[in-house]
Amino acid sequence: MNTQSLTAQNPALAGRLIILEETGSTNTVVKELLRQGKSRPVVIARAQSSGKGRAGRSFGSPAGTGLYITLGLPPLPDPELPLTALVSCCVARAIEATSNCVVGLKWVNDVLVKQKKVCGILCEATPQGVAVGIGINVNTPADFFVKAELPHASSLMVEGGRPVEMAALADRLIREVDALSERLSDPEHTARELNFYRSRLLTLGREVRIVAADGSTRQGYARDIDDRANLLVDFGTYTEAINFGDVSVRGLYGYV
Repeated sequence: MNTQSLTAQNPALAGRLIILEETGSTNTVVKELLRQGKSRPVVIARAQSSGKGRAGRSFGSPAGTGLYITLGLPPLPDPELPLTALVSCCVARAIEATSNCVVGLKWVNDVLVKQKKVCGILCEATPQGVAVGIGINVNTPADFFVKAELPHASSLMVEGGRPVEMAALADRLIREVDALSERLSDPEHTARELNFYRSRLLTLGREVRIVAADGSTRQGYARDIDDRANLLVDFGTYTEAINFGDVSVRGLYGYV
C-alpha cells in the first residue's frame, strides 16, 4: 500500500494523503496539519508508537499488521453530532465489504467481530476541524493478543479466517468517511445512520454496569439510544441518557 496506488484508485486523495512508516499518533499529525490550514488531510502510519484511544487509554499498534489512519474533517456543523457513532457505521461497512467478517458494535466506539474488539475510534475536535482516528487490527496474528494479554481483542484475519487486503480496506474506509463528511448537515441521513448503528449495537438489551470517571458504578439495563447516540439506561425507577464523554460501559456477563 502506497500513496501512489491509493491516489490512483481514488483521485480525490490527491494532495491529501500522507503515508508514514511510523509516527507517535496519526491523530497528532492530522491535528497539526489542520492547524496549518491543510484541507481534509488523511494520514496513514504503518506503525504507531503512542497510539491512543478513548479516555487516554493506549492503543496497541504493531507494525505492518493494522490500519492506523486519521482523517481530518472540517468543523462540525453541529458540535453535538454523534460523530463517533456515525464513523462506526463507516468502519462496519468498510470491513464487511473487504473481509470475511460480520461486524457488531459496542457502545460507544468499539467495533467487534465475534464479540472480539478489532477496532477503536477516537474523534478529537480542534478549532480548525476534527481528527477522526481509526485503528483496525487487520492481519495481526493471534499470538500477539495472547502475548499482550488482550483476551477480548482480535483481528480481521483471525476472526475472518483469511488475510485482508490492507489497501482495499483503506480505500473503502476513506470513501465511506468522505461520503459521511459531505452529509453531516443532513438530519435525515444522520437519522438513517443511527438506525444502522442501533441495528448493530450489541450493548442494547443487556444488563450493563456504568463506571463513572470517579470510579463509582451503577447497574442498569441498556434499552436504546437517543438521537445523539446517548445510551438510554433503565435504572429501575428512572431512565437516564448516558453521555459517552464521562462514563464507560461494560456488560455484566462478558466484554460486550
